[in-house]
Amino acid sequence: MLRMKVLRLTAGRSAFAIAIAARISTGRYSYLERGLLRPTPEERERLAEIFGVPGTSLFKPVVLRPRQKEREPVPA
Repeated sequence: MLRMKVLRLTAGRSAFAIAIAARISTGRYSYLERGLLRPTPEERERLAEIFGVPGTSLFKPVVLRPRQKEREPVPA
């Protein structure tokens, strides 16, 4: 998963909303978010501005760790 998707999900925004804000089609945004296309320099700049991060960090892979369940107390 790319950092761009994590940022979008954390912000609670839809892919559609980001695509509209970045002035790109939803299909192209989907491909960019999945790493299937590379953004143009202009797209990278607009997306970086939307997410408030450097453009170089948007397309880096992110490894998510599964949440650990809280342990229930053992009955006495």
